[in-house]
Amino acid sequence: MTNQNSTEIKSSLNDTQIVEVARKIDEFILDIGKEYQPTGIEFAAIAVGRLMVFTSQVGCHDTFMDMLSEITKLREPAPLSKTGDLSQESA
Repeated sequence: MTNQNSTEIKSSLNDTQIVEVARKIDEFILDIGKEYQPTGIEFAAIAVGRLMVFTSQVGCHDTFMDMLSEITKLREPAPLSKTGDLSQESA
């Protein structure tokens, strides 16, 4: 079994599954936005906070924090629609 706090991040998901999970998360974000209309920073703070709790409970908090540190070094992410054109499907 792989140590969840390993510095090497491996996925048990294939590329198709990763895209499907990302798409479901995108839809969830858009649904929350429609229902509660949080600001971007409000939603991001809540989501990251909940991910911190989750990763702590499943034993990979250190790896998650390392990953966040690396993410902050990256360029601006692509818009949500990159995982599928959600705006057209919702119309």
